[in-house]
Amino acid sequence: MPNPHTFEFVPFRFTGLSRQIGRLLGVDPTTDGVRLAGDRLEVCFGPWTLGTDLDNVATVGLSSPCSVAQSIGPPRLRLRLNGFGFITAPIPAAELRFRTPIAGVDPVGFVKVSALVLTVDDADGLIEQFVGRGVARHDLVAQRVQQSAIDRLEGMTTKELRFLAREDGMRGTSKMNKSELVEAIEARHLPSELAEIVDAETSAAT
Repeated sequence: MPNPHTFEFVPFRFTGLSRQIGRLLGVDPTTDGVRLAGDRLEVCFGPWTLGTDLDNVATVGLSSPCSVAQSIGPPRLRLRLNGFGFITAPIPAAELRFRTPIAGVDPVGFVKVSALVLTVDDADGLIEQFVGRGVARHDLVAQRVQQSAIDRLEGMTTKELRFLAREDGMRGTSKMNKSELVEAIEARHLPSELAEIVDAETSAAT
C-alpha cells in the first residue's frame, strides 16, 4: 500500500500574523518549506537555507507547541537542543536531530546546529517519511523510558517506596499504603524525572 505521507515538499504552517511578518522577512509561504530531494533534506525560510544528507538525520519526533509570541518573527536558536527553530504557528512541530551538526544559520556558516524544529503543514507525515527510512523516533523512545520507570515504581515494595519517598523529602509516608505512595511520588515529579529517581533508588539498593 502506498504511504499516504509520501511527498517531496511540505510548506510551513502560518497564522495570519506570522504570514504577514514572514513576508517582511522575505519569506514566501507558497514556496518556502521542507524539501526531500533525492538523498537531501533542504529547509528554506526566506534568506535562511539549510541542507544536509538524509542519512545525517539521527532521530525524529514531535515536539510540544510553542507560545504564540514564539511563533512570530525570524527563526530562533533553541539552546536546549543546540538547534534552530522555524516556528510559524503555536502547534506541535517536527523535531529533527542530526548525527553531525549542520551549517546555514548564518551567511558564513560559522554557527552549526544539531537539531531543527519545524512547524510544517504535516508534521506527522514528515516524521513518518523519516521513520519509513529507518530513523528512530526519540519522542517514542522517551515515552517508553518513562513508562518503564512507572512500571518499576509500581513493582517496588511498600518499604522500598517509603524509603524512596523519604529520600525525596516527603513527610507522612509511614501511614501511606503502596498505591498512595506510588501516586504521591508520581505527582511530585515530571514523567521525565521518574526514570532518574527510580534508577538512583535501584542503584542504592544494589
